[in-house]
Amino acid sequence: MIPEEQLEEIRTFLKEAKRPLFLFDDDPDGLSSFLMLKKFAGKGLGLPLSHSRGSETEIFFERVESYGPDLVMLLDIPVIDQRLIDRLPGTILHLDHHPPLNLKDKRYHYYNPRVENDEDNSPTSYWSYKISKELFWLGMAGMFADWFIPEDLIENFRKKYPGYVKEDLPTPGHAYFETKIGELSILLSFCLKGKVELVRKCIDALEKIEKPEEILEQTSEVGKIVWEHYSKGKKEYDKLLNEALESQKKNPKAPIFYFSYTAATNSYSSLLSTHLAHLLKDKIIMVARVKYGETIMSTRSRSVTLDDKLKLALEGLDGHGGGHPLAVGCGVSNVDFPVFLDRFMKLIKDDLK
Repeated sequence: MIPEEQLEEIRTFLKEAKRPLFLFDDDPDGLSSFLMLKKFAGKGLGLPLSHSRGSETEIFFERVESYGPDLVMLLDIPVIDQRLIDRLPGTILHLDHHPPLNLKDKRYHYYNPRVENDEDNSPTSYWSYKISKELFWLGMAGMFADWFIPEDLIENFRKKYPGYVKEDLPTPGHAYFETKIGELSILLSFCLKGKVELVRKCIDALEKIEKPEEILEQTSEVGKIVWEHYSKGKKEYDKLLNEALESQKKNPKAPIFYFSYTAATNSYSSLLSTHLAHLLKDKIIMVARVKYGETIMSTRSRSVTLDDKLKLALEGLDGHGGGHPLAVGCGVSNVDFPVFLDRFMKLIKDDLK
């Protein structure tokens, strides 16, 4: 866990900052964390950071410098280069739940539940809600998207938002894919896909939304903006999901299901692999998106650990990746991908024997 005194320290930093900048991972956990903490602070600018696409460009730093933050808060960012810390201005707060980092800078403050207990993988959105007590529904959407059901919050949530979460949630997958709040989890993911100006428009709209029905029932203009963006992405996503399910029928008894697709308008590999892991409960899921020059792959498992095997499979190859024990992602050059895939599958199959 993260001690209450550390959560209070973050509250103090946010309240005292004049121009906070939030850099958040481009997934629902990171996005919802930003929205809750900006609401709490009452000020600030948010920028999604994609570690898979290499966001730390000169254009990125120019935007940071032009904003002139006195506080930078990193949210759900698993890997940070020391060079990034060195170039960021002001005080730096880093709230995360991935394997702990050991970066050095007097301005850098690190908060992670795994520092005290490596088994505590409670997501950034959980701690952001604990800090802010704002936008409960957005916090829950971020938690569900990170495969996490908060036992200490779920009953209060059911009372505050009746009908949004089922009484029976045997797995996080049921929370993510079979509830109203889970649909908002998926919507948050889609809000981060598309052209930069459309993503910015969606995030700006989300910053103005107070209640979930503004989106689900389109009761406000900003809710309609977000719902329209989601509806367009869902058509493309549903087509890919159906293709994957049809492909699985060709070899239904195989313990590993591998599905690849060429670059669609947007990338859905992470969401698609998670969704398939929920639907095909007895399989290890690999979903790969083939792009020009690189293949991006997301892998999900219910029992076989993946993060250690991913690290071994990537050794000496042109690629990068990481994640959690049962959920990892990577990007590998198309030249090296066949070697990587062969290694990774062999390591997994050896564990299945």
